[in-house]
This record gives sequence, structure tokens and C-alpha cells, in this order.
Amino acid sequence: MLWLKVFLSLCIVNASLCNRIIKMEDIENLRQKIAKTQEQLELKNVSPKATKFIEKLPTSPDVRGVSALEFYACDVCFTSIDELMFIRRVELLNDTNLVDLAVELCTALEIQRERECRGIIELYAPTILYIIDNRQDLSAETVCKFLLNDGDCVNSHDDDILEFTVAIKDYKPREEVQNEVETPEVLSTNSSSTDDMIIVHLTDIHVDLKYKTGAMAKCKKYACCRDINKNDTTAKSSHLAGYWGDYRSCDTPLNAIEDAFHHIVEQHPKIDAIYFTGDIIDHFLWDTTIDGMKSSLKTVYGLMRNVFKDIPIYPIIGNHEAQNLFAPLHVKVPNLSTEWLYSYIIEIWGDRMSNESIETFKNGGYYSVLIKPGLRVIALNNNPCFIFNFWALYDSEPMYAQFQWLHDTLVKAEEMGEKVHILAHIPNGLDEFAEPCSREYQRIIERFHKTIVAQFNGHHEFYGFHLFYEAANVSNPISVAFRGGSLASFSKVNRNYVVYNVSVDTFEVKEDEVWTYNMTEANLQGENLKPRWFKQPTLRESFNLPDLSPETLSKFTMDMMRNSTLFQEYRKLQIKNSDYLLKKGCNDECYKDIICETLISDNTDDSLCQKLWKKFKN
Repeated sequence: MLWLKVFLSLCIVNASLCNRIIKMEDIENLRQKIAKTQEQLELKNVSPKATKFIEKLPTSPDVRGVSALEFYACDVCFTSIDELMFIRRVELLNDTNLVDLAVELCTALEIQRERECRGIIELYAPTILYIIDNRQDLSAETVCKFLLNDGDCVNSHDDDILEFTVAIKDYKPREEVQNEVETPEVLSTNSSSTDDMIIVHLTDIHVDLKYKTGAMAKCKKYACCRDINKNDTTAKSSHLAGYWGDYRSCDTPLNAIEDAFHHIVEQHPKIDAIYFTGDIIDHFLWDTTIDGMKSSLKTVYGLMRNVFKDIPIYPIIGNHEAQNLFAPLHVKVPNLSTEWLYSYIIEIWGDRMSNESIETFKNGGYYSVLIKPGLRVIALNNNPCFIFNFWALYDSEPMYAQFQWLHDTLVKAEEMGEKVHILAHIPNGLDEFAEPCSREYQRIIERFHKTIVAQFNGHHEFYGFHLFYEAANVSNPISVAFRGGSLASFSKVNRNYVVYNVSVDTFEVKEDEVWTYNMTEANLQGENLKPRWFKQPTLRESFNLPDLSPETLSKFTMDMMRNSTLFQEYRKLQIKNSDYLLKKGCNDECYKDIICETLISDNTDDSLCQKLWKKFKN
């Protein structure tokens, strides 16, 4: 909940909304920040209620009798959530006063300035207070287990509201299936030959319609490149936003998106389909309105329509499209419901969707379509599983309903002899993906891995892949999810898109080409010259791989464990040779994180990574 956003700010505000595991240094910084605030309370002119709250926060990592820093985040979470629930439920503090208190805490702890604190808190407060008021049995233990995604925090605390289990049908050979299903409608691709299908993968656009060239790119906010300080004549030019974007915490100017789209159609005359795996909206959480989000959606979808014309495009929703809040359909309160998002996308894009797709999309933002005889795309909205979708603490039914629909759709595809590409915004094994979702998705992949020939993800913003292994035999890789990188540079990477060569026989990915450009070079050239897009060496070219199968990529990952030089070459491809991240480097902790996120497909079980890492590093 937002209270945790306040107290774990070093993870959330300063680490791209937890696009990585919370690190011990972040927790230690948080501990020091709280301790410093407690020492300076008399100097901060803090209200009695805020003072009492801050004084209750723990400052010692062994407050639970265990001298382990990793438990400190749990203790801060428990203390803060418990106190705020007491203030709401027992002291009956009203909405306005609770928001004011949260803003005071946010500024007293120097998390952000008052404007940003208030904007973020006012965005999430209506949802949080609705959940606290309407789920009286909700406890701090449940909240912390979900938000920290860590069962070790709560000593076997269970809450049925967070749990669900997909009913999985046993496999039956196709010849035994009495198939009475009508042949489904095909929304064809542009492919009409025996050549490979060419599929372009776009993801994480993050348009900022308020981006200003020359604005401060080096600022103390979570996101920058909007504000121009006319009174500051001493600002270094290196601190200012470039015409084509910036490596620092800045979203994407519209001119850079236009350039990317036009480059794609000019560079690749034969495109059979475009997979767009979500995130159009910017990172300015404190400056978010539905009208503003609609404007960004309309702008980008309109640009896709105008530039890509008749090329089939299969879009999905990213977590930022609703700024992480995906309410259950039965919540009809106007300022809380997510129905506006589904209905608006149908309004501006529905003419490109089948009637069946529209029906499921309006009920949860997901759909399925046969794009070519034998190849089905299943487009998920897995954002309800994001640990900052607070609605999961109220009702897990939307997560269960979509996962059961996914299973049922895969059963039908299996019976029809179809192969499947799955599009999902958030990669399944990431730490910020809710544990029940990660576990159940792993079960589904295991059951249908012969039908699912490829998966495509966004969200992470680094190019790469994730592997799935059979749970009962972790030496057996069964599936690959390809990560599309990002058209945004927010995570300090060069922007990119990916072009896949896909077999028309098996529909497996044969080759993936990453196209990118150097942000530093582009900005030095200025607005009069277009960026110099180029193709990175592919995985197969770089490492002499025979193919991109699960088996080959699993062996390659094991080789990277043994060979740090090999890993560093892979990381260059991941970050698309970002000047900023190349200079920063990648230490042993970074090395392990990248390997583990490649190997972990079910975040409830990291034993494979831990076992192999220990083996190879010893």
C-alpha cells in the first residue's frame, strides 16, 4: 500500500518501481534515514501525530531477535501498516486528515518534496482507504506478505484472499479428442509465403507529452525532464535534457517515438505482425489524471495506426496504463474503477479487434486471436499480479479468472493443434510479481509447454530472456520468454525494438535482432539529424548459438555462470551498450541478479539459482 511506498521509498521511488530485488544497501539506507529523522524531529516542526508515528519506527536490524538486516524491511512494514490501520479504524481519522498525515510523513522523512508526496498519495489514497474500510479482516501481516512478496516475513501467515489455484486439465492426445469446435476466425498477418514470419516487438514506450528539451534531467524527483528553471543560469549543459531523450530518469519525447516508428517501416519493408507488450503512460505518478492518460493512449495508438497502417498490431496493457491500480470489475465507484481503461482502448482500437477479443478485453484487458492458421496469440493483462496493485489485497478473483481463462484457451488450442505465442507485460519470475500468480503461471507453462512455442514480455526494459524449467526436473528447460527491452531510456539504457524471425512451420523464434541507437551520439547531433539506428549482433551471432531453443539458452546461461567474460558480453547486449551503465559496471551482486532472474520462472522457488550459483562460483 502507499504507506509502504513511503517507508520503503529507497526501493520504490529510487529503483524504478522495484524493477529489481530490494538490496541490502537500500534497506540499510532506509534504516539510516529513519534514524536520522528521529534524531532531528525537534528541528523538523512535525505534528504530534506524525512525531508519535515516526518514533515507533524501528531503527535496529535485530528488533525481531534475529540479527539479520533482511528482516528490517519486514519490521518497518509491520509497524507502519499496523499504526496506520489503527489510526483509520480506531481513531477514525478521515480521508483528508489521513492524506495530510501521510504527506507530512513523506516530507519529514525526506522521501520527496511536498508536491510529489501529495500527488502520489492522493493518487493511491482512495483505493487504499476503500480497501481498509471494506476489508475489516485485512491485517498488517497480509499486507506485508503481499507487498514484500516474502513469506519469510510472516511466519506462515496465510490469507485466503491472496490465494487461488487453477484447475488444470490432464493432457489427452489429440487423436483422442472428440473435436466439435468450429474453426475459429483468423485475423491474418501479412505473411503469404514460405519465408520466415517477421514480427516486431515494441514495448515500454512511456511517452511524456510534457517533455522539454533543455529541462533538468538531473533532478531530485523520481522522474525528470519537464522543469526548466529560468532563474538558474549556472546549470551545466550536461544536466539538461537532450532533444532525443536522456539516460537519466526521463520518459520519452514524442519526436523520439515518431522517429522510431518511421525507422521501423523504412528499415523493414516486410513486417507480418507487431507485438506491443505495454506501458504507454509516463512515470510521473504525482501528476496523473485519467484525462492525461487518455491523451497519451490516444496519441500513441493514433501514431501506430498512422505509421504502421495495415500491419496487424497486437497490443497489451502495461502496469502504468492504470498506474498500477487494476480494480475488480464489481468495484463500480467512479474514481476507483478500471473500466475506463478497457472501454477507452476499445473505443480507439476496437475496429482492429474481433468481437470475441472485445468481449474478454472489456472484462479484464486480455484477449486471444488466431493470427495465422495454426498460430494463436494469447494477450494477457497480468498487471493485477503486480505487487503494487493494491486491489489484490481486496479480491484475488480477477487474477484467478484470467489464469483459468488462459488455461481453458490453451486447452482449446491444444485440441485444435494450434501453437501459441503468449504476450504478457510483466515477466513471471520477477520479484515484484505476486507469488500465487508466479506459481500458477509456472504450472500452466509446464502443462502446455508443447503448445506454447514462445512468450514475449516487457516491463523490465533490459533486453534478454527468461527460462522455464520443469519443477520435478530442474535440469529440463521447457520454455523461453523473450524480453523486448524498451523504447524508453528511463532505466538508463539505449532505446530499442526487436525483430524476430519466426519459423512458418513451427512458429518458434529462430533469430532476434535488436535495433538501437546511442543516446549520447544522437543528442550531440541535435534535432537536425536523425539518430543513427543500427542492429546489434544477435545472440546467435555473438555467442555462436545453434538456435534459440530452451535447451540452447539454458546451456548458454550455465556457460555465463562459469565464464564472467561471456556474461559481460551478454550484459552489453542487455543494456544495448548504454554509455551510462557501461561506465557504472556490473559487480558480483549485479552478476548474480541477472543470472538468477534468467533462471527463476517461479519466484516462490529460487533453489535452482542458488544451487547453481554456489556450485559454479565455488
